[in-house]
Amino acid sequence: MFLKGKHVCGKWDDLKEVLNADAIINSIIRGTSLTFKVLNPKPLERQNVRLSLAVFNCKTVAALRQDGFNETAEFVELFYHMWTILNFKSEQASMRFNDNWAAVNRTSNDDRLEFLQDLGNAVIATRNSSRYHCFTQV
Repeated sequence: MFLKGKHVCGKWDDLKEVLNADAIINSIIRGTSLTFKVLNPKPLERQNVRLSLAVFNCKTVAALRQDGFNETAEFVELFYHMWTILNFKSEQASMRFNDNWAAVNRTSNDDRLEFLQDLGNAVIATRNSSRYHCFTQV
């Protein structure tokens, strides 16, 4: 996927490596939500929001970066930010969680709207490429 001219692609195997590393060092230390079920969902479970959010969250991004999987971390972080923008529940969420991505959109000039537009265009452009399912298991 290309976002603003930069190639961004996540590798599912990187997430599996993080899960294996968590099993070795005890996932309580890093606190990721990755489990075997999260990384190997059944077809119907692929629509489960809770399982998806176990992949697309800030703890997973931090663990990926800690293990040196920066490209996958950047990819996961894009969709984590998208979810945060679209799923805010209160006006105080940005202050409570200290996360500007969760702030309420009050103007049409908000950078987060441009981010969503760019991400949406990148996803649409990816549909025509040979790597349409870039973040899925092969």
